Amino acid sequence: MRIFIETGTYEGEMVAAMQKRFHTIHSIEIFEPLFRMAVEKFSGSKHIHLHHGDSEDLLPAILETVDEPALFWLDAHYSGEGTGRGHIDSPIIKELKWIFAHPVKDHVILIDDARQFLGKDGYPTLEELRAFVHRNHPRSAFIVKDDIIRIHGE
Repeated sequence: MRIFIETGTYEGEMVAAMQKRFHTIHSIEIFEPLFRMAVEKFSGSKHIHLHHGDSEDLLPAILETVDEPALFWLDAHYSGEGTGRGHIDSPIIKELKWIFAHPVKDHVILIDDARQFLGKDGYPTLEELRAFVHRNHPRSAFIVKDDIIRIHGE
């Protein structure tokens, strides 16, 4: 895969880890101070595209530029002071709807913080998420390991 798309830039650790591994990187951050910090940190990297705003609003425009399978790291969520809050604390369902509606079907999706999927604070339960994924992306693998949810084709 040549494209990496992240929701929830935070301090840019994942972008930094991936910057030499992908041809194109997109990262969305809702909290303006963290966004500005990332812009400064990655200003010399032309293949890194930073976006300021709510991932559920910005992801469709990013997906319009994608015509091959991408690796997604979905980590946008409100985490208290020093982070931003969108329409809801976790936009994961809306993000997945956009990805599943995309014409390319071979994306790999990694969702951080599986332990948060308890059915509160905007998160579905893991079983609700699994059911949603299988309704919208039939025959996909849904694996939870090391606090990460992995969704991909068979």
